[in-house]
Amino acid sequence: MRSVHRISIPTPYAVGPVNCYLIDADPVTLVDAGINTPEGHNALVLGLTECGHSLHSIERVLITHAHPDHYGLVHVIQE
Repeated sequence: MRSVHRISIPTPYAVGPVNCYLIDADPVTLVDAGINTPEGHNALVLGLTECGHSLHSIERVLITHAHPDHYGLVHVIQE
């Protein structure tokens, strides 16, 4: 069974946090990656851990649109 988990990532913007979604499937997929700030990175790692995953678990990343609060941490996942 596939599960979808919401991971809330804080941003420095007035709009507030952005939501990323982890899809527990094969391949493990992250929809949006969050903003590249220390707080964003920490929230993503903690959210993945709560779902039983890590940055190394992510096999595919889907970006919904080209805003830095949605794609900023992609390079961290790639590394």
